[in-house]
Amino acid sequence: MNFEINRDIKIPVYLQITDYITSKIREGIWQPHYKLPSEDELAKQLGVARGTVRQALSELATEGILYRLHGKGTFVASDQIETKAVGSKFLTFLEELVEKGVTFSTEVLEKEIQSAPKAVASYLHLPQETLSLNLGV
Repeated sequence: MNFEINRDIKIPVYLQITDYITSKIREGIWQPHYKLPSEDELAKQLGVARGTVRQALSELATEGILYRLHGKGTFVASDQIETKAVGSKFLTFLEELVEKGVTFSTEVLEKEIQSAPKAVASYLHLPQETLSLNLGV
């Protein structure tokens, strides 16, 4: 590993780690669905605290660059949406479930009407107190 944390610059350590990981992905060293080393292993390799590695991985997962599977690890996300094509038709997730004969159901867990957040009302050029969003059915 040819990467070292530079503590003499103002860039936070977790961001240096995110840059390191994204460079591995960009260079094609870590391909989509590649399993990253564990948080402990990365922390040891980079000479940082595990919490710092966790912060970097969480940031990249939030950005959609990585994904985490509980009990399995952290993986490089696919750079494309994986869809199944049948002839010239692309199937939605629902259509694919139906095609596979998977039995499923949906249930509304909560329904309410809320005033829009100030930022949304402002973006729509409406007074906040007059705008409501129906978040259910």
